[in-house]
Amino acid sequence: MRLGIVGAPEGIRGLRRFFEILLQQSAGSVLWHCTQGKDRTGVAAAVLERILGCDARTVEQDYLQTNPCLKTEEEDTEDWLEKTLHLNSHAAGKFSFLFEARPQFLQAAWDCIDREFGGFDSWLQNQLGLTEDRQNQLRAMYTC
Repeated sequence: MRLGIVGAPEGIRGLRRFFEILLQQSAGSVLWHCTQGKDRTGVAAAVLERILGCDARTVEQDYLQTNPCLKTEEEDTEDWLEKTLHLNSHAAGKFSFLFEARPQFLQAAWDCIDREFGGFDSWLQNQLGLTEDRQNQLRAMYTC
């Protein structure tokens, strides 16, 4: 069973720290990033958007906005795979999933949370330590 970012201990530690940082801010904006923006950063943003009250469609659309930014990186990597490892373009193209945010990746996170932790609210409180008060604090800080 793979728990990934939302279920593995290191993923939970990272998300806990992410929300601690968000809650410590006194003013201004917060910038966060990772290598590609679809895994750690993408999931963290999706979780935050859900806490803030965004609907599922909006969360997914925002998550998929990573794809235009990754297109050049994907093309460069496929070229590198072809030239360095002498893979044909078809074989190199099989690595495209590494450079795409796909709806099923985000859905897998939600499914894991539901299956392993009893749902989103339970996961927020019991794994991330985001009580209802802390969630309300996030809403007050990051919504208008």
